[in-house]
Amino acid sequence: MSVTSDETIWQLVDSAFPNGGFVHSAGLEVQLRWKRVTDAVSLKELIRHYVVQTGRSTLPFISESYLCPDRVESLDRHFDVFLSNHVANRASRAQGRAFLTASVIAFQRSAANKQLSGNANNAEYLRHRWLTELYDATRQGDLTSHYPVIWGCVTRLLAVTHETVLRLFLYTSVRDLLSAAVRLNIIGPLAAQTLQFELAEFGECIAKQCSNLRVCDAVQTASLLDLLHGTHDRLYTRLFQS
Repeated sequence: MSVTSDETIWQLVDSAFPNGGFVHSAGLEVQLRWKRVTDAVSLKELIRHYVVQTGRSTLPFISESYLCPDRVESLDRHFDVFLSNHVANRASRAQGRAFLTASVIAFQRSAANKQLSGNANNAEYLRHRWLTELYDATRQGDLTSHYPVIWGCVTRLLAVTHETVLRLFLYTSVRDLLSAAVRLNIIGPLAAQTLQFELAEFGECIAKQCSNLRVCDAVQTASLLDLLHGTHDRLYTRLFQS
Protein backbone atom coordinates (compact mmCIF):
# COMPACT_ATOMS: atom_id res chain seq x y z
CA MET A 1 0.00 0.00 0.00
CA SER A 2 1.18 3.53 -0.71
CA VAL A 3 2.00 5.83 2.20
CA THR A 4 -1.10 7.54 3.57
CA SER A 5 -1.77 11.23 3.12
CA ASP A 6 -1.22 13.82 5.85
CA GLU A 7 -4.96 14.48 5.87
CA THR A 8 -5.64 10.95 7.12
CA ILE A 9 -3.10 11.36 9.91
CA TRP A 10 -4.70 14.65 10.92
CA GLN A 11 -8.07 12.94 10.93
CA LEU A 12 -6.78 10.26 13.32
CA VAL A 13 -5.48 12.80 15.85
CA ASP A 14 -8.41 15.19 15.52
CA SER A 15 -10.43 15.39 18.72
CA ALA A 16 -13.54 14.99 16.56
CA PHE A 17 -12.56 11.42 15.67
CA PRO A 18 -14.73 9.29 18.02
CA ASN A 19 -12.20 6.87 19.49
CA GLY A 20 -13.80 6.98 22.94
CA GLY A 21 -10.72 8.40 24.66
CA PHE A 22 -12.38 11.45 26.18
CA VAL A 23 -14.65 9.41 28.50
CA HIS A 24 -11.59 7.93 30.23
CA SER A 25 -9.08 9.65 32.51
CA ALA A 26 -6.41 6.88 32.46
CA GLY A 27 -6.48 6.81 36.26
CA LEU A 28 -6.10 10.58 36.68
CA GLU A 29 -9.43 10.94 38.47
CA VAL A 30 -8.40 8.56 41.22
CA GLN A 31 -4.96 10.24 41.42
CA LEU A 32 -6.78 13.47 42.17
CA ARG A 33 -8.95 11.74 44.76
CA TRP A 34 -5.89 10.45 46.62
CA LYS A 35 -4.26 13.92 46.32
CA ARG A 36 -1.26 12.60 44.40
CA VAL A 37 -2.00 15.15 41.66
CA THR A 38 -3.02 18.63 42.78
CA ASP A 39 -1.44 21.13 40.38
CA ALA A 40 0.45 21.53 37.12
CA VAL A 41 3.78 20.42 38.64
CA SER A 42 2.50 17.13 40.02
CA LEU A 43 0.45 16.59 36.86
CA LYS A 44 3.52 16.98 34.67
CA GLU A 45 5.42 14.47 36.77
CA LEU A 46 2.57 11.97 36.54
CA ILE A 47 2.33 12.37 32.77
CA ARG A 48 6.06 11.71 32.40
CA HIS A 49 5.67 8.42 34.28
CA TYR A 50 2.54 7.65 32.26
CA VAL A 51 4.34 8.22 28.95
CA VAL A 52 7.23 5.96 29.97
CA GLN A 53 4.84 3.23 31.08
CA THR A 54 2.86 3.52 27.85
CA GLY A 55 6.06 3.32 25.84
CA ARG A 56 7.33 0.24 27.65
CA SER A 57 4.04 -1.63 28.08
CA THR A 58 1.80 -0.63 25.18
CA LEU A 59 3.97 0.37 22.22
CA PRO A 60 5.43 -3.17 21.91
CA PHE A 61 1.93 -4.53 21.26
CA ILE A 62 1.24 -1.75 18.75
CA SER A 63 4.46 -2.51 16.90
CA GLU A 64 3.77 -6.24 16.81
CA SER A 65 0.19 -5.84 15.55
CA TYR A 66 1.40 -3.30 12.98
CA LEU A 67 4.18 -5.54 11.67
CA CYS A 68 2.20 -8.81 11.93
CA PRO A 69 -1.50 -7.97 11.41
CA ASP A 70 -2.25 -11.64 10.74
CA ARG A 71 -1.49 -12.31 14.43
CA VAL A 72 -4.06 -9.82 15.71
CA GLU A 73 -6.17 -12.44 17.53
CA SER A 74 -3.26 -13.97 19.45
CA LEU A 75 -1.87 -10.53 20.29
CA ASP A 76 -5.29 -9.44 21.50
CA ARG A 77 -5.49 -12.44 23.85
CA HIS A 78 -1.92 -11.80 25.03
CA PHE A 79 -2.65 -8.18 25.86
CA ASP A 80 -5.86 -9.19 27.64
CA VAL A 81 -3.77 -11.31 30.01
CA PHE A 82 -0.96 -8.77 30.26
CA LEU A 83 -3.31 -5.94 31.29
CA SER A 84 -4.34 -7.46 34.63
CA ASN A 85 -5.79 -4.20 36.02
CA HIS A 86 -9.52 -4.75 35.51
CA VAL A 87 -10.30 -1.03 35.15
CA ALA A 88 -7.59 -0.41 32.56
CA ASN A 89 -8.51 -3.65 30.80
CA ARG A 90 -12.14 -2.62 30.52
CA ALA A 91 -11.17 0.82 29.23
CA SER A 92 -8.81 -0.65 26.64
CA ARG A 93 -11.55 -2.92 25.29
CA ALA A 94 -14.07 -0.08 25.18
CA GLN A 95 -11.69 2.24 23.35
CA GLY A 96 -10.58 -0.47 20.95
CA ARG A 97 -14.14 -1.25 19.93
CA ALA A 98 -15.01 2.44 19.60
CA PHE A 99 -11.93 3.08 17.46
CA LEU A 100 -12.61 0.03 15.28
CA THR A 101 -16.25 0.97 14.76
CA ALA A 102 -15.31 4.53 13.82
CA SER A 103 -12.59 3.25 11.46
CA VAL A 104 -14.94 0.83 9.72
CA ILE A 105 -17.38 3.65 9.02
CA ALA A 106 -14.81 6.34 8.21
CA PHE A 107 -12.27 4.43 6.14
CA GLN A 108 -14.39 2.06 4.06
CA ARG A 109 -15.62 3.52 0.82
CA SER A 110 -19.13 2.41 0.05
CA ALA A 111 -18.21 1.43 -3.50
CA ALA A 112 -15.16 -0.63 -2.52
CA ASN A 113 -16.97 -3.92 -2.09
CA LYS A 114 -18.75 -3.67 -5.46
CA GLN A 115 -16.09 -2.21 -7.73
CA LEU A 116 -12.91 -3.76 -6.32
CA SER A 117 -13.98 -7.26 -5.34
CA GLY A 118 -12.37 -8.70 -8.44
CA ASN A 119 -8.92 -7.32 -7.62
CA ALA A 120 -7.59 -8.96 -4.46
CA ASN A 121 -4.36 -6.96 -4.63
CA ASN A 122 -6.05 -3.58 -4.64
CA ALA A 123 -5.23 -1.59 -1.47
CA GLU A 124 -8.78 -0.31 -1.16
CA TYR A 125 -10.21 -3.82 -1.37
CA LEU A 126 -7.70 -5.23 1.12
CA ARG A 127 -8.49 -2.50 3.64
CA HIS A 128 -12.20 -3.10 3.20
CA ARG A 129 -11.80 -6.85 3.71
CA TRP A 130 -9.53 -6.60 6.76
CA LEU A 131 -11.67 -3.99 8.50
CA THR A 132 -14.77 -6.09 7.88
CA GLU A 133 -13.07 -9.21 9.28
CA LEU A 134 -11.90 -7.36 12.39
CA TYR A 135 -15.35 -5.91 12.97
CA ASP A 136 -17.08 -9.26 12.47
CA ALA A 137 -14.63 -11.00 14.82
CA THR A 138 -15.39 -8.39 17.49
CA ARG A 139 -19.15 -8.73 17.08
CA GLN A 140 -18.91 -12.53 17.28
CA GLY A 141 -16.80 -12.41 20.43
CA ASP A 142 -13.68 -13.89 18.83
CA LEU A 143 -11.81 -10.64 19.42
CA THR A 144 -11.88 -8.50 22.56
CA SER A 145 -10.40 -5.65 20.48
CA HIS A 146 -7.93 -4.06 22.87
CA TYR A 147 -7.10 -0.54 21.80
CA PRO A 148 -3.31 -0.88 21.18
CA VAL A 149 -3.76 -4.02 19.07
CA ILE A 150 -6.55 -2.49 17.00
CA TRP A 151 -4.62 0.78 16.67
CA GLY A 152 -1.58 -0.97 15.26
CA CYS A 153 -3.59 -3.06 12.84
CA VAL A 154 -5.84 -0.27 11.54
CA THR A 155 -3.01 2.22 11.07
CA ARG A 156 -1.12 -0.45 9.11
CA LEU A 157 -4.15 -0.81 6.85
CA LEU A 158 -4.13 2.98 6.40
CA ALA A 159 -0.44 2.78 5.41
CA VAL A 160 0.75 5.12 8.15
CA THR A 161 4.48 4.64 8.76
CA HIS A 162 5.53 2.65 11.82
CA GLU A 163 7.38 5.59 13.39
CA THR A 164 4.38 7.87 12.95
CA VAL A 165 2.01 5.26 14.40
CA LEU A 166 3.93 5.16 17.69
CA ARG A 167 4.27 8.94 17.89
CA LEU A 168 0.57 9.42 17.19
CA PHE A 169 -0.43 7.00 19.94
CA LEU A 170 1.72 8.74 22.56
CA TYR A 171 0.50 12.14 21.42
CA THR A 172 -3.18 11.21 21.68
CA SER A 173 -2.57 9.53 25.05
CA VAL A 174 -1.09 12.72 26.50
CA ARG A 175 -3.75 14.86 24.83
CA ASP A 176 -6.57 12.78 26.36
CA LEU A 177 -4.94 12.87 29.78
CA LEU A 178 -4.59 16.66 29.65
CA SER A 179 -8.19 16.97 28.49
CA ALA A 180 -9.25 15.00 31.57
CA ALA A 181 -7.11 17.27 33.75
CA VAL A 182 -8.91 20.34 32.40
CA ARG A 183 -12.34 18.83 33.04
CA LEU A 184 -11.28 17.80 36.54
CA ASN A 185 -10.24 21.44 37.12
CA ILE A 186 -6.64 20.52 37.94
CA ILE A 187 -5.35 23.01 35.37
CA GLY A 188 -6.86 25.37 32.84
CA PRO A 189 -6.96 24.85 29.05
CA LEU A 190 -4.08 27.24 28.36
CA ALA A 191 -1.89 25.59 30.99
CA ALA A 192 -2.74 22.24 29.41
CA GLN A 193 -1.49 23.46 26.05
CA THR A 194 1.72 24.64 27.69
CA LEU A 195 2.26 21.19 29.21
CA GLN A 196 1.51 19.51 25.88
CA PHE A 197 4.23 21.61 24.25
CA GLU A 198 6.74 21.06 27.06
CA LEU A 199 6.26 17.28 26.98
CA ALA A 200 6.45 16.97 23.18
CA GLU A 201 10.21 16.38 23.05
CA PHE A 202 10.01 13.88 25.92
CA GLY A 203 7.30 11.93 24.09
CA GLU A 204 9.38 11.89 20.90
CA CYS A 205 12.34 10.43 22.81
CA ILE A 206 10.22 7.69 24.38
CA ALA A 207 8.69 6.78 21.01
CA LYS A 208 12.14 6.48 19.49
CA GLN A 209 13.54 4.46 22.41
CA CYS A 210 10.64 2.01 22.32
CA SER A 211 10.32 1.64 18.55
CA ASN A 212 12.23 -1.66 18.48
CA LEU A 213 10.49 -3.24 21.47
CA ARG A 214 8.27 -6.25 20.91
CA VAL A 215 5.72 -8.11 23.02
CA CYS A 216 8.41 -10.14 24.81
CA ASP A 217 9.89 -6.82 26.06
CA ALA A 218 6.63 -5.39 27.45
CA VAL A 219 6.77 -4.41 31.14
CA GLN A 220 4.91 -2.17 33.59
CA THR A 221 7.20 0.60 34.87
CA ALA A 222 4.88 2.52 37.23
CA SER A 223 3.27 0.02 39.58
CA LEU A 224 1.74 2.66 41.84
CA LEU A 225 -0.11 4.27 38.93
CA ASP A 226 -1.50 0.88 37.98
CA LEU A 227 -2.43 0.03 41.58
CA LEU A 228 -4.34 3.27 42.17
CA HIS A 229 -6.01 3.05 38.77
CA GLY A 230 -7.57 -0.21 39.88
CA THR A 231 -9.45 1.57 42.69
CA HIS A 232 -11.40 3.80 40.31
CA ASP A 233 -14.61 1.79 40.68
CA ARG A 234 -14.56 2.44 44.43
CA LEU A 235 -14.93 6.21 44.05
CA TYR A 236 -18.25 7.42 45.43
CA THR A 237 -18.78 9.80 42.51
CA ARG A 238 -17.06 9.52 39.12
CA LEU A 239 -16.87 11.78 36.11
CA PHE A 240 -15.00 9.28 33.93
CA GLN A 241 -15.37 5.58 33.18
CA SER A 242 -11.78 4.85 34.18
